[in-house]
Amino acid sequence: MAGPLLEDGVNVGGSIATAQAPGLADGTVEEVKARVGANPESAKSVLAAERDGEDRVTLVEWLEGQIPFDVNDSTVEEAKAYVEANPDEAADVLAAEKAGENRVTLVEWLEARDDEDILG
Repeated sequence: MAGPLLEDGVNVGGSIATAQAPGLADGTVEEVKARVGANPESAKSVLAAERDGEDRVTLVEWLEGQIPFDVNDSTVEEAKAYVEANPDEAADVLAAEKAGENRVTLVEWLEARDDEDILG
């Protein structure tokens, strides 16, 4: 017998169908890397599937490196740590923060940095 009919992700019986496609992270690390390529959106989906599945450290770290940093999807502390590790991207982080959440504590911290190479 066939499975339940789905309408907008909910089966007729009322339970919610999983939004995550099965098998996104299936295969060897190298096979998954080849499927993801340089596509950040694909990397986000596969990263979620990998964390829920095998959670292979080498693949998780590689996938995280494929996803551009999004200051508005991070805490102030995460943003500070990212800028500390990637000082050449501080101006971009500041611009994105001002255009997005515009958190005063983060904006002030970024503007107060005195490294001329960071904010030009």
